[in-house]
Amino acid sequence: MKLTVRRFECLDSTNLYARENFYSLSNGVVILARTQSAGKGRRGRKWISPDEGNLYFSIVLKDDFPHTEQVNNITQVASIAVAQTLEFYGLFPSIKWPNDVLVSGKKVCGLLSESVIYRNQIQGAVLGIGLNVNMSLKTLKTIDQPATAMGIELKKNLDPEEVLAILLNHFSVCYACFQKKGFIGLKDHWIKYTKEWIGKKVRVENESIKKTGSILAFNENGTLKINFDDNVSTVYDGDIYIDK
Repeated sequence: MKLTVRRFECLDSTNLYARENFYSLSNGVVILARTQSAGKGRRGRKWISPDEGNLYFSIVLKDDFPHTEQVNNITQVASIAVAQTLEFYGLFPSIKWPNDVLVSGKKVCGLLSESVIYRNQIQGAVLGIGLNVNMSLKTLKTIDQPATAMGIELKKNLDPEEVLAILLNHFSVCYACFQKKGFIGLKDHWIKYTKEWIGKKVRVENESIKKTGSILAFNENGTLKINFDDNVSTVYDGDIYIDK
């Protein structure tokens, strides 16, 4: 799939723009903004998007996704590509299920995939990525969770256009593998970046549960296998937090 970038100075949200213009945009179009006035993450959380040389973009994907869980996998596929990009720069990333990429235990990137549905049929998806490239320490301190930026970790400013090119190249390779083999084709990469979570006691929260358990494994479709006190369950969606 060929990825082409369309650049904007400011959008309220790259995901919102891509969704609203989905049918007029080509497959593989990347909507990139220097800043967002209303950027958001999962569950409507605010994504701080200052004009500091970071990356805020969304990719339009018009491929066949017969099952909703495949759309959920897109963020996992992209998080692998982000982790590979960070490794290219000499960093040591990890992935926090389902959609956060961490460096030094702090969030450096968040991802959000949203289905586009018409008459109960999935038409495709919009994948949003926010990567802290050159975010300042001052801005990082305003975020409601431990966060970092590539430039902070490397102690230098980076060229966001270069980072974008490398990231999109990794995404193209990962996404092609996903299309051909499904998520299982990327499972070894996924385990590499998530293995530190295996065995950890975590709190799991989604719309239906708020329970504590230990992570047993990641299933072949990217879902989470959790050993709760009363049973072993598969978790398809939600957030995990280290239980303290």
